[in-house]
Amino acid sequence: MDKLRVLGLHGGTIERLHLGLKQAYVSRHDGLEVRDALSYPLLSDDGLPIGRYAYRNLQGITTNPQHPKGWGPGPCTEYRLGNGEKIAVVAADVLDLWLAWQTYGQTDEDVVFISRSQWGEWPAEWRSGQHWSSFGQVLLIDGDGAADFIAEIAPLTVREILQIRTPAPFQSFTDMVRSFQAPPWDTLLGSARPIQLVIESEEPGRQPVDLGIFEAAPIDVSGGFACGNLYYPVAVEQRHVDDRLGKIVHRYRTLVVRSDGALLSAEPLPAPCGTASSERVLALSDGTRIKGLPAASTSGTWSFGSIQQFVEWRKRRGPRPFRELSDLLETLEKHLRSRVWLPDERAYALAATFVAMTHVHQIFDALPILLAVGPAGSGKSELGEAIARVAINGTLAGQLRAAGMVRLLDQTHGLLVLDDMDGTGAASVDGDSEIAQALKSGYKRSTARKPVADRAGRIRIVDYFGPKMITRTKLPKPILGSRMIAIHTAPALGAHAFNCAGLTEEKLDALRDELHCWALASANHVLACYQELREHHKCRWDEITSPLLAISDSAGSDFFFRVKAYIDCDSSRCSHREH
Repeated sequence: MDKLRVLGLHGGTIERLHLGLKQAYVSRHDGLEVRDALSYPLLSDDGLPIGRYAYRNLQGITTNPQHPKGWGPGPCTEYRLGNGEKIAVVAADVLDLWLAWQTYGQTDEDVVFISRSQWGEWPAEWRSGQHWSSFGQVLLIDGDGAADFIAEIAPLTVREILQIRTPAPFQSFTDMVRSFQAPPWDTLLGSARPIQLVIESEEPGRQPVDLGIFEAAPIDVSGGFACGNLYYPVAVEQRHVDDRLGKIVHRYRTLVVRSDGALLSAEPLPAPCGTASSERVLALSDGTRIKGLPAASTSGTWSFGSIQQFVEWRKRRGPRPFRELSDLLETLEKHLRSRVWLPDERAYALAATFVAMTHVHQIFDALPILLAVGPAGSGKSELGEAIARVAINGTLAGQLRAAGMVRLLDQTHGLLVLDDMDGTGAASVDGDSEIAQALKSGYKRSTARKPVADRAGRIRIVDYFGPKMITRTKLPKPILGSRMIAIHTAPALGAHAFNCAGLTEEKLDALRDELHCWALASANHVLACYQELREHHKCRWDEITSPLLAISDSAGSDFFFRVKAYIDCDSSRCSHREH
């Protein structure tokens, strides 16, 4: 008892934790007799022993300890004090956990204190992101073994871990909680700092779980918009130490950036034994049910460094990583002017707005197909390349059939530029070919669906709704043309020189990253503008132009009037348009 008091434990704590001495026994590992090891049981939520014990070495008391720190029978498991779900206080050393619980266990916060039953191993459930997603916050005690937790377990949690830093004048966390001057709980929380990238929801706790039968209403987060949030899947490389192999292991993993700054993982929820894969419930780490595991775009354009900056800004730990929309559109115009000459000055504003629209296209019900039309050598392809360079997940392709177009849109979740679409037969957009039919239906979310058979013969419905651009030498027939906004190109007059220096590749990458950040931050504002316009839709032309008007309206009156003037002019001069 004197030894435990020297370690900092009070008599009431010793009794409530059911601490005692293990009876002497002969170790099966080395044949030595182990005496006077500190014995402690795993506890139920009510604080009662559940019949499984672990042991700790008390220096100067224990004879022949099996481990310098602690050990126990069977596999390592989680040791819990309390049953809270809002905050989990984690310690690699159970002694640190006891001291923290003794000092802060009576707080009004919904807190659970967790550690491991054995030193040198980790509970198997700690290696699952699903285990950690149930807590609103995870706080790591800066004590013995914390560095090992950060290296081996923290990367597997796929969420934010806050580390409790020991304030001055204390030399260690143990010294702090042993003293009678330990800071209040709220002060301790305020001093905690993240040790890795944020990925959990800002809302504390997990969604309530009720037993029974409920509606299955999963959402699509593969580059989609749902529940007031825009989502962007991103592929990352994950590295951690594999204890069994004794070396660092690597794998690719898909995370999902949500517009509020959460960075989420996805995996199947626990299911009864023998459940078919098609019946497994898939969820993000915040509990949101999803239709399928998210797939990162094969043409992903948002850099992970920019994603980290966006997340830090959303958590109010860094500066805003993007400029005002008016500045972004001005830079986009500068980029376009350096690549192609357009006879109508207002077309640059229209094209720049179209680029911004690609980054928030999932919030709209219908999208215009951008048509670059003009004679050979007039800069159509150059315009397509310039737009694809800064659009979301832009892909530049030549003539495609319908199946190829659908596959690309399904895999990229971004802009598809179909260059030189003057083909005939199956590649013609003027007749009743499959590509023409796909373009006619693909401009609208409600009709952009196509059943596709995979290699195993299973049918799945592919969503090919997304921004598209076409270049050709002549206007298409009215039925498809009514879904398009045309930008007319022409050979540069005389020895025309572009009056604007082009952006470097590094600046173009930075511009595109800014557009990604702007899109997630501004999606709901743009949606509100769009919904006001949608109430006044009278025809298809209103349907396809309102996304551009909603975005340009957010950029200021001058830019809005330039875009609107071009749209009104295009409507009046294109006789092929169907109203």
